[in-house]
Amino acid sequence: MLSGKEFLDLSSEEISQIIIESKRPKTGIFVPEGNRRLHLTQSQQVTFDDDFYHDSAHITTSLFKKNLSVFFSHGLQTLLVPLINSNVFQRNSKYQEITLIEGLKTIFVSEHWLDFYKRMNIRVRTYGNLDLFKTFNFPQVIEWIRKAVEKTAENDSHTLYYGIDSPQQECTEIIDLIIQFYALHQRKPTPRELIRSFYGDDVPPADFFIMSTKISGFGAAPPFIIDRRTQMYFLPGPGVKSLSDTTFRKILYDLLFLRPPKNNSDYTTLDPSDLKYLKAFYEQNIDRVIGFGKKIGRFWVVDFDG
Repeated sequence: MLSGKEFLDLSSEEISQIIIESKRPKTGIFVPEGNRRLHLTQSQQVTFDDDFYHDSAHITTSLFKKNLSVFFSHGLQTLLVPLINSNVFQRNSKYQEITLIEGLKTIFVSEHWLDFYKRMNIRVRTYGNLDLFKTFNFPQVIEWIRKAVEKTAENDSHTLYYGIDSPQQECTEIIDLIIQFYALHQRKPTPRELIRSFYGDDVPPADFFIMSTKISGFGAAPPFIIDRRTQMYFLPGPGVKSLSDTTFRKILYDLLFLRPPKNNSDYTTLDPSDLKYLKAFYEQNIDRVIGFGKKIGRFWVVDFDG
């Protein structure tokens, strides 16, 4: 087995080949969370004027494009990104009208992003409720999204799903899908049929779910595709900043070599020395809490010594 260091030193092409041979991971979920705190740490602009909100959109989308390049250059087939929910429309009007709308226009309409999708052979899809933009008076975004979906429809190496929804709306939509399916077929849908109805395709179960900044927010989880095989990973900072070649390769190494998808319930062949070290690990860390944090001024961050 490759050591962690050896794996980190491989090229993206070599890691991609390992993923192909291992047949995993195929599907991932990434919550990018590019927030105002990130912008304050990346820019000299600290006054909340129009320039601040323009810069925030530029910084977030630039970092996010690098994230996507990391995922797909390492051979991931399908990525789901919970992008927008109704909570963002509770922020101030400048955030909505400048940062949010300019950011969405960039990733769905701008030539350099459409060129990026073409170069990486990425097909753009969405899931959820696009009418959310009508509800909050930004109907033009729906047309931007439809154009991006149309222009990338022939790309076939990778699929990128942008989530546009909130947990409450998803519940309503799922109930509607079940009712419609039953009316048409006079039976309830299977889990696979629900997935095809909700996503428009047969999306495989997620192999990983990457969250960031704070260990909360599971409302962003896409429905139906998270199961016992989905491994959870948490980045200490905003995802658009913290997801890099190195952090993703660490996640891949953990998935491929440290958490293989096999039945580990046979305890008849355990090495007694392994049990000794396992016991010591439990006892040494009995007072630690994963997710415990500390404050830096007004901001919460994870405490690795927690």
